Amino acid sequence: MYLECPQSAGRIRNTIPDARIICGLRDPVDRAYSDYLMYLRSRGHRLDAARELTPSAAWARPDSHWMQISMYHEALRRYFDVFPSERIYVFLFDDLKADQAALVRDIYRFLGADDGFVPDFGTPHNVGGMPASMLLERVFTNDPLRRAIDPWIPKRAADWARRTRTRNLRRAPPLPNELAKELRERFRDDIGKTAELIGRDLSLWLER
Repeated sequence: MYLECPQSAGRIRNTIPDARIICGLRDPVDRAYSDYLMYLRSRGHRLDAARELTPSAAWARPDSHWMQISMYHEALRRYFDVFPSERIYVFLFDDLKADQAALVRDIYRFLGADDGFVPDFGTPHNVGGMPASMLLERVFTNDPLRRAIDPWIPKRAADWARRTRTRNLRRAPPLPNELAKELRERFRDDIGKTAELIGRDLSLWLER
């Protein structure tokens, strides 16, 4: 689901009027930090915790790209404005962590698909963190290289590559408590509006 682009909801509605919309939301503080770490990885930079895990860090400022795209209400409202609510399925990352299989079955039912199919949950995808080896990370995330070899790589080899990349990642430092608390306050109003829009209790995002 393309939340960031203001025109996407209307364009999808005009092109596929009966589309069913699926959107996954993550704790906005975790999402902003994770997205910033991905930005660093993609540019071969390492996190400078002493400088970048402070309220004055560029990524943590209220007007930064990372904070703005983690504000969900306005972006989601554009979809609720043009699609009936019964055609919009919003789930939380917390739902995925709690029970992957149950969430997937619910999504299948929302789509009118066979909910008896069980996908492979064994291979991790989109794992975050910071690379132990930047060289390995560049190899595994080199888009031109991936596009060139993907058609020739068997699934088993592709799964091995994903697992190898995952093993190269190390857990990023947690946000300091004071920084996390300040960021949650910055998101408080948007979290409340989002909760009302989707009909879910999001108070957990403010209590962590």
